[in-house]
Amino acid sequence: MKQEFDKIVEALARSTCSPRGKYSKEESWLKLEGQIPSGHKNRFFISTWKVAASIAVLCVLSWGAYHLFSSVQLQTTSTFAETCTIILPDESKVMLNRYSSLTYPKKFKGNERKVKLKGEAYFEVAKNENKTFKVEAGDVCVEVLGTHFNVKSYEREDFVKTTLLEGSVSLQTSKVNGAPIILSPGESATYCKQQENFVVKTEVNVLSCIQWRNEILSFNNLSLKEIAEELSIFFNTEIIIQENSLKNYRMTATFSSQNSLEEILTLLSRNQLFTFNMEDSRVVISLK
Repeated sequence: MKQEFDKIVEALARSTCSPRGKYSKEESWLKLEGQIPSGHKNRFFISTWKVAASIAVLCVLSWGAYHLFSSVQLQTTSTFAETCTIILPDESKVMLNRYSSLTYPKKFKGNERKVKLKGEAYFEVAKNENKTFKVEAGDVCVEVLGTHFNVKSYEREDFVKTTLLEGSVSLQTSKVNGAPIILSPGESATYCKQQENFVVKTEVNVLSCIQWRNEILSFNNLSLKEIAEELSIFFNTEIIIQENSLKNYRMTATFSSQNSLEEILTLLSRNQLFTFNMEDSRVVISLK
């Protein structure tokens, strides 16, 4: 019985949630033995040993769970009808577009800096050759050491687009086998979710891709379908194009964020082939 008591004390002393401090195992035993009726001692220590073993297991599990979740504490910054600038723990700068979110740790640990993007963001990554910087954007992973680039990854859109301004980036996806896509400044890569492939473009007008940072809507030779998608995100409004023949109609225009959706559509449709009708929370575009 004395041996069982010693095992219990030693097990609790080794557990991470046991009380710390000086104690006498012998004195504790004598005090406990004097308070237990002789006929109940064996039964008492059998049940006590089971309880102590259960407590020790719970302590170990709690300690493991605490370190698992406390080692990487994540936080998320989200935007609605405005943009937002975030300074990450490594001093990297991120500007979030409207209706976007970025999830990142309070402190980067290990040999990489990983964030998760939903929506659109412009990154100015602090250079650190010992820690790669990774952006998870849906099925696409953008990996860099230090550079300036823009990632657009809204869930409602059927693509993920990365545009590089400075430095170099590597793009991969678990959906596509093969070597990663490497971009040079002035290039963009668009991952098509349905086709599960990348389309790379060179000599891209990169400044037009980041005009949103200045609260400017810039449409440079975009199809009406692409313009409708941009406006849908910017104003958080469903826009439907009824005729397929209109979707590929291309236009170039620039607007301020101060313009309302109705003002923009009125200007776009002037002297054009289409008209629009605003119905509650959606817009319908159709042939004139």
